[in-house]
Amino acid sequence: MKKVFFEYYPIDKETVDSVWDKGVFCYDANVLLNLFRYSEQTRDKVIESMEYFRERTVLPYQACYEYLRNRREVETDMLNSYDAIGKFVEGQVNALKSGEIARYRKHCALDMEKDIIKPLEAAVKKIIEKLEDKKSKHSEYLNGEATHNRITELFDGCISERFTGEELKKIYAEGKGRYERKVPPGFADYEHKKHEDENRLYVDLVIWEHLMEIGKKRNADVLFVTDDRKKDWWDIYQGQTKGPRPELYREFHDRTGRHILIYSVEDFINYSKERTAITVSRSVISEIEELRKVEERRHVLKSPQKSDILQEDINNLFDFFTEQYKTYENIDRIKEYISNVKFYDNMAKQIEVYNKWNRQNESYERLNKERPYWEWKVHDRHDAKRGEDLNEVEEGENVDEE
Repeated sequence: MKKVFFEYYPIDKETVDSVWDKGVFCYDANVLLNLFRYSEQTRDKVIESMEYFRERTVLPYQACYEYLRNRREVETDMLNSYDAIGKFVEGQVNALKSGEIARYRKHCALDMEKDIIKPLEAAVKKIIEKLEDKKSKHSEYLNGEATHNRITELFDGCISERFTGEELKKIYAEGKGRYERKVPPGFADYEHKKHEDENRLYVDLVIWEHLMEIGKKRNADVLFVTDDRKKDWWDIYQGQTKGPRPELYREFHDRTGRHILIYSVEDFINYSKERTAITVSRSVISEIEELRKVEERRHVLKSPQKSDILQEDINNLFDFFTEQYKTYENIDRIKEYISNVKFYDNMAKQIEVYNKWNRQNESYERLNKERPYWEWKVHDRHDAKRGEDLNEVEEGENVDEE
């Protein structure tokens, strides 16, 4: 059974070692774009790891194009974030002043203006000043042109061949059917990209075709690094990433006769440091993981299929609260209870919980409570690691996304 359905089993150590020692290293555009989001220390370590395998590196043509097309936008987003953060902090404090704190203005022991509000305003002022200072020195932190030059040098002479117009038309035609059948990769982008041009809609599929073409023409295994964490690349079950989609292993092997390993950036750094002399601190890995969680959360909140993506987890919550609601007098108490439950990590995704509660034949209003979602634990299929139970995490406030 394992020989026939190999894609559903962990890849053996001998194969993994062979890919690392002899395979071709390829990178997604998002890996390169995120270099502009990292601190200097983390950026240097990621590039250093990529440089180590340069002699066996091929950057898919479409990935290179996407990097060049989006680089300026990423740099602009980083610059604009200072003002956005400042406005957010001010908004949160203003909301507290007019909301929760206002409830306690008449207090026997506290002078709310002196003890709470003034210190908060002073703290916000310091934060705004710090943000302005950082913004004025932004070019020093980002060092955008220097980073771009390093990337250009790293992949000079390492770009794969571009597809012809006819080849792209064929990929686009096949892509429509693939996306409708939810054949990976790329289908997760369909709903919010279906009205865009084909060259935008089928980006992931074109990169995937490049990877298979690279493996076939070079008769080589491929190691692909991506920061895309959507379900059309990864096998995700109950909020935990088990590894790359089995269908990707199967298709790559059937088309090329070779193997492919797919890694997130943090996994690539972790495994590469075991095979090189490069030292990587825990803080570097932590920063990469934190950025990945932020991007995951942003994707879910902006996704048109947000409720579908999280429906299974919503059902689990419904079952839990069904056992709990009987002890409460009314819906407001249930809402209060939900707001205090420590289920989610405030650095990860948010979900919208929509459930109808019924008690004693009375229909209660629909809940619309947005809570921080889970912290995905990335587990690598290649060494048979499996998901861990969700741990209790810190309680977090709702965060509005742009």
